[in-house]
Amino acid sequence: MALLSAGSGWEILREVSRHRDITVREVADLVVGWPQGHPMPAPVRDELDDALRRRRRDSGATPEHGCP
Repeated sequence: MALLSAGSGWEILREVSRHRDITVREVADLVVGWPQGHPMPAPVRDELDDALRRRRRDSGATPEHGCP
């Protein structure tokens, strides 16, 4: 399992917020609620996936199999 630093996590929240035109708080609420069974809108989920892929690519990390 790959972990993000607090700074990287914050940057990803900000990036998704900008790209989806919602507040950082809304993105954070969706991320926190998702494992508790709350739905995450597909556009936000897709943007999170894209942001994480860009972060891994830019850091030189290799994607882990089975990671969303």
